[in-house]
Amino acid sequence: MGIPSFYKWLVGKYPKIVVDAAMEEEGNETRKGNNTPNGVFHNLYIDMNGIIHPYFHSVETATAVLHPPTTYDDVFSAVFDSVDAIFRMIRPTKLVFLALDGVAPRAKMNSQRAARFQRAKQAEITEEEEEKLRRQYRSQGKTVYAKKETMLGDRNIIAPGTVFMHKIGTALEHYIHLHLYSDPGWKDVKVILSDSNVPGEGEHKIMTYIRQQRSFTSYDPNTKHCVYSSDADLIMLGLASHEIHFSILQEDFSRNNADNQMGKCKESISPQSKPHQFLNIWTLREYLKLEMKTPGSTLGLEFDIERVVDDFVFMSLFAGNDFLPGIPSIDVFEGALDLLMNIYKEEFINMGGYLVNTSLLLAKEARYMNLEGLEKFLFAAGKFELMIFAKREKRRQSITNRFLRNRIDKTTLGSDNLPRHDHPTPMLGQKSHSKEEVIVENTFEFWGTLKNNLREKDDLFRNIATLDSDKIKLDQPGWENRYYQVKFLAETMEDIIDIRRDVIEKYTESLSWILHYYYAGVCSWDWFYSYHYAPFASDMKIKNLSLSKFEFRLGVPPKPLDRLLAVLPPQSSHALPRCYQSLMTSEDSPISDLFPFDYKVDACGKRFLRQVIVKLPFIDEELIVKETTKMETFLSENEKDRNKVAEVLQFTRRSDVVATAVADDDDPLISIDNIKIQEPEKLNPRILNGVDVPLEIIAPNDIREILVFWHESGSFGRQGCFNNTMSSNEIFKGSSSGYHSRSNISDGRGRAARNLR
Repeated sequence: MGIPSFYKWLVGKYPKIVVDAAMEEEGNETRKGNNTPNGVFHNLYIDMNGIIHPYFHSVETATAVLHPPTTYDDVFSAVFDSVDAIFRMIRPTKLVFLALDGVAPRAKMNSQRAARFQRAKQAEITEEEEEKLRRQYRSQGKTVYAKKETMLGDRNIIAPGTVFMHKIGTALEHYIHLHLYSDPGWKDVKVILSDSNVPGEGEHKIMTYIRQQRSFTSYDPNTKHCVYSSDADLIMLGLASHEIHFSILQEDFSRNNADNQMGKCKESISPQSKPHQFLNIWTLREYLKLEMKTPGSTLGLEFDIERVVDDFVFMSLFAGNDFLPGIPSIDVFEGALDLLMNIYKEEFINMGGYLVNTSLLLAKEARYMNLEGLEKFLFAAGKFELMIFAKREKRRQSITNRFLRNRIDKTTLGSDNLPRHDHPTPMLGQKSHSKEEVIVENTFEFWGTLKNNLREKDDLFRNIATLDSDKIKLDQPGWENRYYQVKFLAETMEDIIDIRRDVIEKYTESLSWILHYYYAGVCSWDWFYSYHYAPFASDMKIKNLSLSKFEFRLGVPPKPLDRLLAVLPPQSSHALPRCYQSLMTSEDSPISDLFPFDYKVDACGKRFLRQVIVKLPFIDEELIVKETTKMETFLSENEKDRNKVAEVLQFTRRSDVVATAVADDDDPLISIDNIKIQEPEKLNPRILNGVDVPLEIIAPNDIREILVFWHESGSFGRQGCFNNTMSSNEIFKGSSSGYHSRSNISDGRGRAARNLR
């Protein structure tokens, strides 16, 4: 997850931040340091959830299409192969840190809930489309591989508290034992396992460890870190760490897509068969140093790259993330971050200098956000809002008209009903008419056609029900008030003023919480942004707000099963203990209304279903805990284990013990300790003394000047903005009905409208 489209924008703007990773096959297990294909890395951190997810839904390879994983053991084996391949790429000399997602802070629950509810809806659509296509193939006499029974049909089981996550945590313990015992490349490294019963998101547990290590006097400032993760948030976290030697390893999707376009069919979806690339934080810092040069000397401020890096991280928050919706006019697809960076440089003196001072985050009553400067910055951004909205409307009209013309042409001329697919076909050698090879070819064609059909259903412009009129009309006078009337159900001018004031305060508070989270870990497990929408940039009159009002209560992490119940849709109730399922599905349950089968989604400005805003009711966690507490006595011993808060485990191979004949979890050769990883008491958002800074490779001519911003250009590069709120069933099924009773329309806080009165 993370900031939408951020990675693609960043790599496109700063291409030298990424370098291809050299792959290494099995063998040479003892190669380390300068003998490794990708240079020296001391510590390797793996965000395990990014490895697990593809094995639940990928049909991009021959193996996945013809022989997809169907059991937990299949996934475990594939995940272990992936970790092996990543280890061979990096060859860490000191540490391997394996992190599974535990329960996240309450601030992320809303996006987790939305993603899981949408995933369940999409699974229903996929099953329906697959069955329809199978009937079509049977009617044409085409035989394809039968659908296999699988334990992996619901990707929502990748969540703390489920049987699957509990089992993979145990399986990873066995995996670590085996490798420390028998793999020469592992024998000198320390291994840390933070499984799903340890609270916190995987990447944030990794960053807490790095911040803790930095605070020790014994820490080597030239430690070279490599984090394997597909989460774009890691880029911001890497910058926020102020560690120079920090690289992010992930799959190179651009080269993978190119391979698929050329018809190449990979036989495996494990990392060793796919191209990867490093994103180097020190190179990104070089770009930012040149790109964001500010005239600070006028204010008596020296240019400070550390402060600039922090301001860049802070500015990115306005584009939206897992905790906060983006400001309506700020869209990365439209080059909004380029615009914000330009405004930052032009307004730097007027703002009074830097926007944030993260070194003061933990100091009481400290002004770690320059609120007066932030208001001026956002006011300058707000001047472009009307132009941006007008450009979006022109683009929406252009795309809609083109789509309607195409629909008319197809109706008039007819369309080709032959199956279409873009799935790579395996190399079968000489053309053969053997029954088995024909079935294989048909199966690849089938999955490619299904993929195209689902892609078309994902496109909202192909669904006539979503093409109704724009109720807000952001390009016309009065748009500011209509936004609050439509999105927040404000009925009077007094409502608009009150709601706008509250939204602005909550949004500013959210910025403060996220800063804490990125730089110093969780400051409140309970806090969350209580609206589905953000204010306009021009609304943000905040200079008179006091940061002292934003007092966060730390609280405690929720139990895994409590959070699991809170984020799952009713279609995934099977992942809960039986005694918890009735809380979700029984009509007599006092919390059943929190888990609707049908719900509202808002497609305003969205081209695809995966982008819509899911307007689910916000969860009352106290009510959840009240009900689950009554059920805990009915949990089995295994379910109680799944509901515990666990410790982080550290595995080391002892040099003073002789290895036994067979690796065993109780083998004295392997030492296992519970360790405590916690945030340091003081922040140091600076480069540490003694760091060997890499030679600079970025020159001024590597910075590409933006001559024309998106809202100024004559071309269209993004979907338009139109408003449409409808039920999830209707928007998925393509119904033309758009009527809803008033009591079922939720306000911007996710509450029923009747609760406002």
